[in-house]
Amino acid sequence: MLGKKGGEGGTDMAKKVVELLEGPKPTPKFVYDLEDSLEEKVNKIVKTIYGGEGVIFTDKAKKTN
Repeated sequence: MLGKKGGEGGTDMAKKVVELLEGPKPTPKFVYDLEDSLEEKVNKIVKTIYGGEGVIFTDKAKKTN
């Protein structure tokens, strides 16, 4: 973007950044509910954000104190 037009490209990019910053603010979308168990929360994060198939917890990781 900057290399093709030199300073003009930088100006165009700066205008776009300002446009995005002054535009509507995105609404946060939460991946899990606060009431979900820790295992459910981790699985939802892995599936939604990282595109994984899920998580397998060891017995040691499943222990609650």
